[in-house]
Amino acid sequence: QTPEPWPEAKEQVAAALGIPPVELYRGDMGVAVLASAEQVQQVQPDLAQVQALPVPGLIVTASGADLEDGPDFVCRVFAPRLGIPEDPVTGSAQCLLMPYWAKRLGRLDLKAHQLSARGGELWCRDRGSRVEIAGQAVLVIRGELRLP
Repeated sequence: QTPEPWPEAKEQVAAALGIPPVELYRGDMGVAVLASAEQVQQVQPDLAQVQALPVPGLIVTASGADLEDGPDFVCRVFAPRLGIPEDPVTGSAQCLLMPYWAKRLGRLDLKAHQLSARGGELWCRDRGSRVEIAGQAVLVIRGELRLP
């Protein structure tokens, strides 16, 4: 899903983040584009104000051009309404971000860094109506579900 412009929430999102977004979009979640990767890394949102937004969560993102390790874009995801103050690595966020960044950067294959405390690297490919996401993961539990 390509996020749509969301100008009516700019003041509310700026208050929640403590800095005004350069651009603001709305899809399944809100998407606040910030001026730099450093701003994304340093933002400390007011989670009560994020929870008050009319979306399940807020993604903050910026170009990764100012980082040494060279991701194409960076992000963090805050979803206190869903019981997740900050999600460490969020595949669904990349699905929302890829149409924006692929169009802006003019490429379909992009590298993303999620800048949470745990962090994660993701390799994403825009396939039109789908986004392929790859990265490293650790298996923490295995189970089997039997339905009647």
